[in-house]
Amino acid sequence: MVSAIEGAAGPGSVLIAGGGLWADALSRVVTKGGGGLLLGTSRDHALSLISTHRPSAIVAGPPLNDDELIEFCRAAVQTSSVSTVLAAVNRADITLRRALVEVGVARVCIVPSAAGDLAVSMINAARLTTRAHARIPLTVVASIQTREGRLTGTTRDLSEGGICLERVAERVMRGPAKVELTLPGDRRPVVAAAHVVWSTGADGDFRAGLFFENIDAVNLAKIRALVARSPDASFAY
Repeated sequence: MVSAIEGAAGPGSVLIAGGGLWADALSRVVTKGGGGLLLGTSRDHALSLISTHRPSAIVAGPPLNDDELIEFCRAAVQTSSVSTVLAAVNRADITLRRALVEVGVARVCIVPSAAGDLAVSMINAARLTTRAHARIPLTVVASIQTREGRLTGTTRDLSEGGICLERVAERVMRGPAKVELTLPGDRRPVVAAAHVVWSTGADGDFRAGLFFENIDAVNLAKIRALVARSPDASFAY
């Protein structure tokens, strides 16, 4: 398991048991979102932290092998009934997935391909704040142009920082993109240079989060005004 200085705990805290790129990425999400980060240096150390702090979310994964992962998750669930336990695995294995669910794991995700799903589940479980700008729910058709081609989807929400796009037929690859959408009551489309920062989903219903990298002052003002008028503006994920 990874070794690190223990972070603050309490509401919004996350314990990560495991190591590697997936754990490093989730750790950055936790600290950026204002959560308390707890990293177990061993099985016993991790369980001790769980017993003491009752973290909102527990995420376990490689390099733990199958048996270690199952037994750790079982012990974690038994140690803290208030924690949401998530598991990262490195392959699709229905037997392993079933075993983890049977011991109380709320969600099993393959890393790195479904790392976005794992991050979203962790953020929701720990109630992390990951947004710098207020967002509003918005359902309009949007198109994105990436290096792989042009895709169309439906926005889930909008802020001056970017959009969440869903109902996309193909997985949206991370990287630079051009976004185009039309705001309610405005015939001129908003066009912005963006970056796909996460992508998740399956079976022809993919979602993606896009950060606006370059948007002109007129379009930025339109979005700000729309968000300011909405009673549903929120910083929640």
